[in-house]
Amino acid sequence: MTRVKALLSSVFVVSFTATLAAQAPKEHAAKDDTTQLQGTWQVTRFIDHSEKAAPAEEIAHFTFEFKGGHLVIRKDKDDRGKEMKYRLDATKKPKAIDIEMGSPMASEGIYKLDGEELTVCVVAGSRGSKTAMRPSEFKASKRDKYSLFVLKKVKK
Repeated sequence: MTRVKALLSSVFVVSFTATLAAQAPKEHAAKDDTTQLQGTWQVTRFIDHSEKAAPAEEIAHFTFEFKGGHLVIRKDKDDRGKEMKYRLDATKKPKAIDIEMGSPMASEGIYKLDGEELTVCVVAGSRGSKTAMRPSEFKASKRDKYSLFVLKKVKK
């Protein structure tokens, strides 16, 4: 009986350790991306779900500011913005971002970090009475109600 208990204990320890090890990369990847996102990002290109790019003068002061697990989006320099929570899942392909825009509204999207450039594609509305599915590619879409943002990190 002692051997059986020892064997079961070993199996439990190995299973528990394997579960923790599998969760660690996911949490680590999201923390790494969260760290890289911190600060202010200037929108350099914005294509809303009309599939038309916004003119340069319209996005001249359009910024995303990441602070911890919060995001503030400002459309111009006098805009105080609205603070929202966001969550990343860096293990998804493409990487996923969820932005809580106020209860019960949330926008699902995808993101790509490439050095000092951030690309975000998010659901910008609903299709009929249903919220559109999370984008699978970085492309604005009238049919699917996706908006695309390309941003550059603002140097301090």
